[in-house]
Amino acid sequence: MAIGGLLIRLVSLTGPGGPLDTPGGYDDSVYFASSALLFRGVLPYRDFVLVHPPGAIYLYGLVSAWRFDPASLFAAARLFATVIGAINIFLVGRITMRAAGPIGGLVAATLYAIYPEAISAERGPYLEPVLNLACLSMAWVWLRRTPNAIHAGALCGFACATKVLGGIWFLAALASAQSRRDIPRFIAAAAATGFALLAPLALPNVRAFVEQTVRFHMARPPDGIGEPLVRLREMLLGSHPLTSALAIIALLSLFIRPTRELRFFAVAHLLTIAALLASSTYWPEYNAHLAASQCVLAGLALAGSDPKSRVIPLLIALAIVGFNWRPLRQLLSNSRTRAPQILTVGKEIRERVPAGDCVFSFDPSWALAGGRLPPYGDGAPVIVDSYADRDVARRLAACRFVIVGERGQWEMNEETRKWFAANFVCRTPDAGELCLWERR
Repeated sequence: MAIGGLLIRLVSLTGPGGPLDTPGGYDDSVYFASSALLFRGVLPYRDFVLVHPPGAIYLYGLVSAWRFDPASLFAAARLFATVIGAINIFLVGRITMRAAGPIGGLVAATLYAIYPEAISAERGPYLEPVLNLACLSMAWVWLRRTPNAIHAGALCGFACATKVLGGIWFLAALASAQSRRDIPRFIAAAAATGFALLAPLALPNVRAFVEQTVRFHMARPPDGIGEPLVRLREMLLGSHPLTSALAIIALLSLFIRPTRELRFFAVAHLLTIAALLASSTYWPEYNAHLAASQCVLAGLALAGSDPKSRVIPLLIALAIVGFNWRPLRQLLSNSRTRAPQILTVGKEIRERVPAGDCVFSFDPSWALAGGRLPPYGDGAPVIVDSYADRDVARRLAACRFVIVGERGQWEMNEETRKWFAANFVCRTPDAGELCLWERR
């Protein structure tokens, strides 16, 4: 099932233009560029804005740290994310199989493999693939008959250092501890790992770290779906009603057989829903993390099924795919959509921009396609996430070439737009939205 899920995730990355020809979601290029800059000595929180903890950009350093063409590395990072997704499918199935038998494991793995939001997230260097990997790995170790509290705590610390939502799984572990003696070691290992990952980047400027990872989200204006009931409908129904129905059955079974696994994933699932409801920003894509707990709960709903049956698991897997065929078919159809304009602007950058000249793009993926990381080392602000940074105007003033796109037009205020129009000219008018602008 993990191999099948991997192939589904690879579909959109294997078109004529390869991984770079796939439409992205902005965030994947931000996290990749952040990772690449980190391993070139440009530190987040101190040198550029990063609005999440750094756990994911450490892991993506396995790809981004190499000194090859950034375009090739970005493409490789997208492929790397699909491998992480396959591991997540495997972990969901194994965790559930250990607790509920092979049928439950097969159901959980199948549901995660075709979960639309998980598929979308796990084909690019987003936070959710890494967060799910850390959380599920921790659950695998913690929920053993003889748990290793230190290893589980270390994995939990990594999850918390990836995204604040990792703290929910910390609470889930405490609620499902097999022995009170495990708790101090678990907490100590989580704290030590979290500190080890955060300290090198946070301590040089603690105030900036807090402002970017905490205060930014508290002051962020509402975005996406605002109505709580609509959010809840997307989380529970949306494109995965069967998964939600089975998960609800598992939650109700807590009153009959409150196993450790049920307590763990019930806490993780319910608190994740609460966090997404309370957040000022919500998009259905955030369900990619919800899938980790929801799919395991769905598999746990089948605990007690006949483990000797050879026909039932196959029928259940076919039924799951059939029930979810419409959203899955739509997703696979959308995955064939290409983004040739990304390759075109990348070609223009390589042909028109001298190696020593600065090129800034409001979406890092546009410059990455041309083999350029966000500009750094020239004394001007380093801008990776133009949405979160307030020094974009100073970076524009320092660069000879700029790619604005629809995102840039949306982010610039009226004064900056007028200044930009007076100082830059479009050199590739046929490129439309992704015109390459040069200083007059």
